[in-house]
Amino acid sequence: MVEITCVSGVGQPCAYALVQLAPEIRQKLASSRDSVQAELKRLLDEVNATLEPHETLGFVAVVRETWTMENGLLTPTMKIKRSLIEKRYEPRLSDWMQSKQKVVWE
Repeated sequence: MVEITCVSGVGQPCAYALVQLAPEIRQKLASSRDSVQAELKRLLDEVNATLEPHETLGFVAVVRETWTMENGLLTPTMKIKRSLIEKRYEPRLSDWMQSKQKVVWE
C-alpha cells in the first residue's frame, strides 16, 4: 500500500509518518478510501505495538503530491530529501495533530 514514507517528529509532541501511497492504491482511492484508511490504521497499530512508548507514531498522514526528482523531494538515487519534505508539510502538522485522527488525508 505504501510506496514511500518519511517518519519525523523532531520538535513535535509526537512522531508521525508522511506516506505516499503506491500508484495502484492511489488509483483506487475514489472507490475504496475507507478500506485504505482502515488498513493504514491497522498498519499503524501493528508498528506501534513493536515500539517503545516514546517511539510510537501519533498518526499517519497520506500526502497527495507524488514525491519525485522533478519536484525536488527525491534525490537522483530515489532517496527522500527529508528536510524539504518536512518543510513542505510543516504548516499542516498542527491541524493534523489536533485532529487526534490516526490517519489523516492531505
